[in-house]
Amino acid sequence: VATASNISALDITADITIESWVKISSMPNDWARIIGKGTSSQRTYGLWLRNNGKLLFQIYGANGYLDLFSNTTLSTGAWYHILATRSGNTVTIYVNGVADGTITYSGTPYSTSEPLTFGYGNNHAHFPGKLDEVAVWDKGLSAAEITTLYNSGGGLDASSNSGNYNSATNLVGYWKMDDGSGTSLTDSSSNSNTATMSNMSDADWV
Repeated sequence: VATASNISALDITADITIESWVKISSMPNDWARIIGKGTSSQRTYGLWLRNNGKLLFQIYGANGYLDLFSNTTLSTGAWYHILATRSGNTVTIYVNGVADGTITYSGTPYSTSEPLTFGYGNNHAHFPGKLDEVAVWDKGLSAAEITTLYNSGGGLDASSNSGNYNSATNLVGYWKMDDGSGTSLTDSSSNSNTATMSNMSDADWV
């Protein structure tokens, strides 16, 4: 899945949150990008699955790069809520609503005109499984907001504030994956960044 190129709202080089529900069918034989933006040498941001079941949140910048791994090992056949945030210099991975790895990073990611992609990255494996409720915010969500999103089980509409979740205005991309057929994926944020799917049939919809 890929958006169009040159979308300024998705070219985020400061605070950010990226989120998805994932279900792994089999472990990849290489790195598999779940959500991300950038080229192989200039990676603005990306959340990856390693072949050992660990998550990696990655940023490349001219003044250094960030590699943050999860402590949790994901298994096949189960749904997980995964999320990565950057708030100031603090970067955290969450798995099922719980902080699962934290590091500090003061660099600035590369700005690129590349599309945002789900399920694949340049020169690496396709994600072997299903994705749901993919979202990107231009702020670091709070722990309380992340708990609310996880506890909703995907039922909370991220484009509307609810309970402890109050960042709907910072939502820059939101693909619910509920179109049900076809090769276009509706963006339910206010930006209407429709994405296009490839190598997918109607049977692959969640």
